Amino acid sequence: YPDAHFSLANTLLELNRVAAALPHYEEALRLRPSHLNTRHNFAQALVRIGRVDEAIAQFRLVLQLDPADRLAHIGLANVLAAQNQVDEALQHFAEVLRLDPDHVDAHYNLGTTLLQHGRPAEALEHFGAVLRQRPGHPDARLNLGAACLRLKRLPEAVEHFAAGVRMAPGDTRARNNLGLAFSALGRTAEAIEQFKESLRLNPDDALAREQLARLQATSVTPRE
Repeated sequence: YPDAHFSLANTLLELNRVAAALPHYEEALRLRPSHLNTRHNFAQALVRIGRVDEAIAQFRLVLQLDPADRLAHIGLANVLAAQNQVDEALQHFAEVLRLDPDHVDAHYNLGTTLLQHGRPAEALEHFGAVLRQRPGHPDARLNLGAACLRLKRLPEAVEHFAAGVRMAPGDTRARNNLGLAFSALGRTAEAIEQFKESLRLNPDDALAREQLARLQATSVTPRE
């Protein structure tokens, strides 16, 4: 009964019992080797326990069975990017966008990969594509701000990070990035305010503590 093994494996995976799920995926695939969802979920489980080479092989098998499988392209691209095989990862993201130019996850993951590998100008387009479809996507908004910050487009970075803070007032990433953008613009008082709020939300936030100490040290007015 491949469906029984598949369902049990999925339940175990949802419970984070990954090692227990694997034999059931394997048995389901032995009984039904061409079932794409089983093979895809098996690959994702392998990623979660660090068996990356095996996961890559499973994603490639899915794509042999169905070259247009968008989830397999994205899953494979994410693993390849994490292994610094960036060129091939970008090819898989690009293939998803060729098949579906509005695919939100492909745009987001492609933008993130470009940003992480020092290509912020190219990343802008893809985060923008996400936000045109999902204006409330907080991570795309923050990453768009990060790309602007790296490109020294500071007023735009402030705009995006401020929007991120409005979306998620308790997200210290948004506040820290907004603080960094304010600091780069010389708006020290506003930067200090953001780092203080980050520390109120998370007293262990090392970045906020470091930046606040730096700004307070440099903004002290010397006595006459």
